[in-house]
This record gives sequence, structure tokens and C-alpha cells, in this order.
Amino acid sequence: MTVSSEETPYMLSPLDHTIPKIYVAFFLSFPLETPEDGLRSLKKGITKLIQRLPVLAGDTILRASAHGHKNVQFVQKPNEETAAIPMLQVRHHSKLSLHEISAQKVKSGVESLRLADACTPLPDFISPLERRPILRFAANVMTDGILLAMSINHSFFDGGGAGAIMEALAECCRTSDSDLSLPIFNLSDQASRGKLSSLGTTTGVEAADMDHSKQYNATGTIPCLSSGEWSGMMESFATSLTSCRLELSASKLERLKTVCNQILALASCPDWPLYVSSNDVLSALISICRNKCHDAHGGKESELTTIVNMRRRVDPPCPDHYLGNMITAVHAPIPSSEPELPVDLSRFDDLGLGREDLLRITAAAARIRQSILVVDDRHVRSLMGYLPKMHDWNAINMRSSDLSISSWRDWKVYGFDFGRHLGAISHFQMHFGLNGGLTVVMPAGGKIGADWDIQLMIKSTDWPSLQSSHLFQWAFGA
Repeated sequence: MTVSSEETPYMLSPLDHTIPKIYVAFFLSFPLETPEDGLRSLKKGITKLIQRLPVLAGDTILRASAHGHKNVQFVQKPNEETAAIPMLQVRHHSKLSLHEISAQKVKSGVESLRLADACTPLPDFISPLERRPILRFAANVMTDGILLAMSINHSFFDGGGAGAIMEALAECCRTSDSDLSLPIFNLSDQASRGKLSSLGTTTGVEAADMDHSKQYNATGTIPCLSSGEWSGMMESFATSLTSCRLELSASKLERLKTVCNQILALASCPDWPLYVSSNDVLSALISICRNKCHDAHGGKESELTTIVNMRRRVDPPCPDHYLGNMITAVHAPIPSSEPELPVDLSRFDDLGLGREDLLRITAAAARIRQSILVVDDRHVRSLMGYLPKMHDWNAINMRSSDLSISSWRDWKVYGFDFGRHLGAISHFQMHFGLNGGLTVVMPAGGKIGADWDIQLMIKSTDWPSLQSSHLFQWAFGA
């Protein structure tokens, strides 16, 4: 048996320091007639996972200074206090069911917070001045199965890394130790992060001239908060938010994308890309819907932040099973009025959208695509060369906007086989604290061409006007 070993402590990458120092929770639903069998399988699987990847039982710690930098995070073996937190907690909920949780499409922020408090193994926030566990699980036994909650330390993982752990856990639950075959089990996390940091040493002259200071200049205020202060702030904030789960027909989105690409061809704008993707069009659609109902914008042009996975945008690619943060954020303006384009759109009348909506969606999607295309091998290497030069690593946080979107559409979580006693999941959701401007495109359901599943959080005062808008009704109405 090969066990991945690390020489702790070791430093997290500069890119890991650009991420909010919070916990993200994922919920995986397993409908089961005999939850006890599934619980035994999870216990064995998680034990096996930690035996093979013991770094996952560790902590992150913050040092005031190290290697010529201020506020540096390290991976450390657990101490007595954090080692006492079980890797898998078991909780019984006699009045909760998987069906009710998945069927509730609209929740208040307070309800979202209560569900997270009841079911997650770690809080949303632990002060970085304290030891912060890297990973924990909670098996919530309900009337009709198990809701598995996985809390990740976002300084250690990004979404792609979390997905790799879910896949690894599925294999640990499904197979014997000798049959574990995923490449993650031969991973040295320490070596992987070091290799990532070395990308910046091969930066060309042109790439070195890129300016990243405007994107990575946000001072991290979170370390100034205690865990108690954060909790109080979230409880107060929760009263003003609503969480929504939406579904958009795959065929409707495909038709809209086709029309947007036809408009791009008709317009022949030199600054626009040759095509837009389904994700681009969906991001544009959501942003315009939200912008229309957000009184604070007052008709002004807003900005969308899109999270970009850089693993495949560097040559050679970073492995998909890399656990650390390999994401950046790009920004695109969202038009508040109809772009001036002398094109005839009458051929698209059967789509059911007016000229202004079609042009705004197309223009926004084009700007989103253009912003994403900037992130190429040259850009990634330049960024990796820039971040290590910064003195205070608490002052290189990614800048965000009032509206942000992240797409997990290509995650294969619905296809993971957790073995005979657990099977495949029936539902997936996440908890990213309380972020009133965040939209997440959830993983596609377990079939080709599945409809698009979207989770968003919005100010409660904006929710009624969003629901009643023509564009929202066209996309998400019954």
C-alpha cells in the first residue's frame, strides 16, 4: 500500500492566499432503505481515504512572517485539540428527510444558515489566527437516507480539489485498498504546490509585463474577525437574503446560444469573440435578470465576476486531481441598455424574446467570453510570477464584484459510484456562507443533455421583482 507522505509544516502556494479564508460545505444525498449499511460503508471509506492521504487530517496555520513574507499560511499536522474533532461525525435527524431538503427550492437566508449549522461538520468560518482543520465529514442520518456533508478549508482546496476528494472517497467506499487506482492516491500535495509555484519562473518578457495589481489588491479583512464576530455578523445578514434553486431547460439554453452566435456573425464586431458557450450565455442571462431587479444599480452598467479554472489553461496542463487553488477571477461589464447594432433580428421572433433582451444577452455573453479568453498559458505563468513577489500575502486577495458566478457543470459527481451500500447520489447542493451576489451552476444530472441546475443567493427585497420579470419568466417560468 502506498501512502502519500508530506514533510510538515509546508507552505501553501501564493495562489492559495488569494482565496477568502472560509469553509465551503457540500451536501451529497444518498436515499437508503437501510442507512446503517451506508453509514458503515462511509466510515470504512473515510478511514481508508485518510490512511492514504493523511494530509487531509491536518490543519492550516497562519504565521506572521516566513520566507520574507507577511501572513503566510502553512499546512501542519493536527494538534491534540483538532485531532479530537472526528473525521466523520454522525448525527441523527428524526424530523428531516432528503426529499424535503431537495424539494425546497426557495429558502430564506436564516433557513440556509440553520441547515448548515445542523448538518455541517465545521462552521463557515474559523479565524485564521486559530488552527483550521483541512477537511471534515458529517453523516446526517435522516428518515429516508444519509445526507453526507463535507466541509473544506478553502485556503487548501478549490472546487476542483473538492471534486477530486469526492471521487476518491467514492472509490474508497467501493473498492478494496489494493484496488485503489486513482492518480490522487500517488499525490504528494507538498510537491504539487511547489511545482505550481515554479510556473512563474518560466515567464517570458511579454508575460512579465502584465499588470495583475488591480485584480489582486484586496486586503483581507477576515483575519481581523474572531469566529464569534463572524457568526454574529452572518446571523444578522441572513435575515436579508433568499436562496433559490432554479432549473433551465437544456434545449431552451441551446436555442438561445445558437441565436447569440448567429447575432455575433451578423454583427461582425471586431472586438467580439467568434463564439460564445452555453456557460457564457447562461451567465449573461442570469446577470441581466439580476441587474434588472437590483435597484442599487439605477440603470448603470454593472460588472460580473466569473471564476475560471486554470488547470487546463497552462501548458502542460495542471492535473485535474490537483487539490489546491488553481482558480482566478475575470470581470466583464454587463450592459444596462440595448447595444447599438444595425442587425435585423426578425428571424428570431419565435424565440419569444425582444430585441433589447437578445442584444443585451449577446453583448454580455461576448464580453464574458472575451474576459475568459485572456486567461491563457502566458497569463497563468505571469500571475504565478507576480504573486510570490508580494510582501504581505494577506493583501493579495482576489477582487470581486457585486455579482459573481462559478460553474461546476462539468463535475461528474452524479456519476460517482460509492459502492453497493451507498450507490450514486440523488441530489447535490452547496453552502458558501451567505454571499448575496453569488450564482453557482451546479453539476449536470446523471444524463447527457441534462437541464441546467442553478443555485443563487439574492437580497430578499430583490427576489419578488426577479421572479416577475419577463426575462426570468421566459427562462425559468413553468
